[in-house]
Amino acid sequence: MATPEATFRARVLHVIRLDYPPSKGEVLVFGRPAGPSTGPGHPDLFGVCLGHFLALELKFGAKSAPTPLQIQRIKDLRRAGAYAWVVHSEVSASKAVYQTKRGGPRPMAEDPIDFDDWFKSITTEAAATPAAAVPAGLADEVINRDPDPLPEEASFPQPGEPEPGSNWQPEPVLLGTAEMPEGNGALPERSDVVPTLVAAFDHLVDVVKTVGDRVTEVYEAVNRIETLARVSHGRTNDLIAVVNTMAVTLNGILSELGEDGEVPEVPEPTPLDDVLAPEEPVKPKRGRKPRAS
Repeated sequence: MATPEATFRARVLHVIRLDYPPSKGEVLVFGRPAGPSTGPGHPDLFGVCLGHFLALELKFGAKSAPTPLQIQRIKDLRRAGAYAWVVHSEVSASKAVYQTKRGGPRPMAEDPIDFDDWFKSITTEAAATPAAAVPAGLADEVINRDPDPLPEEASFPQPGEPEPGSNWQPEPVLLGTAEMPEGNGALPERSDVVPTLVAAFDHLVDVVKTVGDRVTEVYEAVNRIETLARVSHGRTNDLIAVVNTMAVTLNGILSELGEDGEVPEVPEPTPLDDVLAPEEPVKPKRGRKPRAS
């Protein structure tokens, strides 16, 4: 069952891809949560927005706070020139993508980590800065930092609604009303069936990966056994060859001495490939049944 964090991550990706369709070629956001390959503190989402690098640390619930290491990673990314924040909602994530896409004010390492706090700080700063105090050439940068600010309630197209001037018609959903697994909380109105399917797909991917790992372990074990068998089979053949050589020598000595009897040679073992991959039995040919008289 998908965790609340995984479900929240799926909802955020769903909203971002609704607001900024990848088909337009302007925004590409992907996720790779922290793990053994990335190390701790790795942000949940990365992306490129019209040439600007984006990193988002997702925190499910208002009370969820980033760890000191996650905060340090955000600061490191900012020092390297990235647009990096912590977000607690789908709307904040979409607004962060918008700020990155338009190349707006870039957050500094010492700025607030949370996107909502950072956004309030830059809008308050811009409103409190008198025009006369702004150096020449920086007026648009400081006073008009956000010529097209996002409202508190983002007016993004809702799922199933066509964009203005579009002839697109929503396809009927045949899956009925989806319910999230227990403990994941209720989904917002704009996230109905699709996030549920995404969460189910993520869970299925985890199951497939787990099964795939187990299958890989089995194949590796079989490969090791086959390798040892081939080595053992080869040494057995060498030993049999030595024994048979000795048998020929002993039989020659016995013949010279006029002794009766003979030392038998050891038969060669069955080829290993025939043991590992025996031939399939030949199926009998199907003859015609005699006609009834």
